Amino acid sequence: MHTGDQPTLLRWLEDATIDVALTYDLALDASLSSTPLATFPVYALVGAGHPLARRRSVTLGRLAREPLVLLDLPLSREYFLDLYRKAGVEPVVDRRVSDPELLRSLVANGFGYTLANAKPIPTASVDGMPLVAIPVSGTTRALVAGLVRRAGAVPTLTAAAFADVCAAVLAPGLDA
Repeated sequence: MHTGDQPTLLRWLEDATIDVALTYDLALDASLSSTPLATFPVYALVGAGHPLARRRSVTLGRLAREPLVLLDLPLSREYFLDLYRKAGVEPVVDRRVSDPELLRSLVANGFGYTLANAKPIPTASVDGMPLVAIPVSGTTRALVAGLVRRAGAVPTLTAAAFADVCAAVLAPGLDA
């Protein structure tokens, strides 16, 4: 079992360090095959005291006026900024953070909002401050999580067992 960011996982698949990756549908090329398991819509995460915290939904246009704490990781950064570009708005990037727990803490403590593709579990930052997930309305590209392999590769028994567990856990109505 290995963990890594998307570029690392894709490189490991290419050089056969790993047989299968549970990952998102970002930067996949024709040398890979993907089996979708779950779809993750876009949420805005804010602290409980944020003026938008009680809203049922929010648009990217409305969010663009607020300070954004951007998850600054390969592909994640591009994915989130591309959502704004496609909506025709420019976000106010106030902070760039590569540590997801620091990002959650900054947001929960009122330093802005962030975008995420899942509701936070737990619903608080590491310092106990609550986080609120607000669905982003309008046209946004949800992320699809799935199993990615080299195209045409025959799964090993271990990879097949891993795929079965992932499908059993993710596919049946995951509340993203």
